[in-house]
Amino acid sequence: MRGHGLLYVRHKETVDIPSCDSKEICSLKIHFLPCDKVATLAACYTPFHPEYPNKGYFDMRGMSCRS
Repeated sequence: MRGHGLLYVRHKETVDIPSCDSKEICSLKIHFLPCDKVATLAACYTPFHPEYPNKGYFDMRGMSCRS
């Protein structure tokens, strides 16, 4: 158990928090993307709803990280 913490990697990222103009109850979504990127989104829909704003976060095939 003691060495288990050695398997974790920590990252620090500053992101913009988008405003939400909706009168409905919404939530802040945080997407952890490949290449140590993070994206935030204020949405009133779940990720599997047809009107979810950015479904591109779920299709990362062919994405490569620049070194």
